[in-house]
Amino acid sequence: MMITDLKENKQIKWKCLKGDPEWIDTTFSFNLEKSDSDTILRFCHGNWREATDFYASCNYHWGYYLGSLKKYCEDGKGNPFINKKKSE
Repeated sequence: MMITDLKENKQIKWKCLKGDPEWIDTTFSFNLEKSDSDTILRFCHGNWREATDFYASCNYHWGYYLGSLKKYCEDGKGNPFINKKKSE
């Protein structure tokens, strides 16, 4: 990832330079907004070339992990990914 914009305590933007071929040249933005006594995180993973099955999977997983991060920040109990290897 390359940082393309940074505004302290407000925003960070990245551009994917290496990784999965479908991620190359996609962009990520994390924006923080104050709302009364809360902070709202607005996230976007954009600039996809097409809506593929991998795009749909990434969309689901970003939602899952950002929801887990929210839960962890609020009550200390997130839902981390657990790699369960199948026994042979």
